[in-house]
Amino acid sequence: MARGFNMNSIYGAIRKVAIFIPAADIVMRTGWSTETKITNGLLWYFGWDRTTSSFNWSALWKGWGPAIGAQVVTRVIPAISKFIRSFF
Repeated sequence: MARGFNMNSIYGAIRKVAIFIPAADIVMRTGWSTETKITNGLLWYFGWDRTTSSFNWSALWKGWGPAIGAQVVTRVIPAISKFIRSFF
């Protein structure tokens, strides 16, 4: 018996992959040294700039923005769909 596909499992996969998108962006950049990639990885995921010893919110958003966006989208789409179906 074919089960088809479960949208919740697809949404879960999207949320998990979104966490690694900034890391993949950093790794695939050409022209950056390994040290620059590590520095930017720390900056994007933890917000800490080790060159200036300061915290940077906008850089933190670069690292976590895709994951937060995926969370919002994968939670809002099913809620809107459920709301629309309740009318019919």
